[in-house]
Amino acid sequence: MDYGFWLSLIAVIALLVAGISWLFFLTLSIWRIEKCILETGQSRPCPWDGLGLRAMWYAWAIGLPSKSFSDLERWMLDPNDLAPYTKPFDRVLANILLVSSYTLLACVIIDWILGVA
Repeated sequence: MDYGFWLSLIAVIALLVAGISWLFFLTLSIWRIEKCILETGQSRPCPWDGLGLRAMWYAWAIGLPSKSFSDLERWMLDPNDLAPYTKPFDRVLANILLVSSYTLLACVIIDWILGVA
């Protein structure tokens, strides 16, 4: 077996996991969190959703520790606004989405630079 096969296999698996976790995270976590926030009378924390990127913003805010966010990164979504509404399951889904997405991105970059696949 060559490296191109394994890189392609990892990329396809990462793509499938990222797609499925994106849908699960959106439907099971984000919609529930936004519903809870709207019920308290606040506005949606992330009003803009370009091409479904809202899921990644929420995943960064929920999956990563809030200390890693600078003021520049808080302009769209503040992790402290989401903290009261998140559950441990949301953090698990967010981390699965982040890891699978970055694995796919790494495979694409490796293939682009090395041209193995």
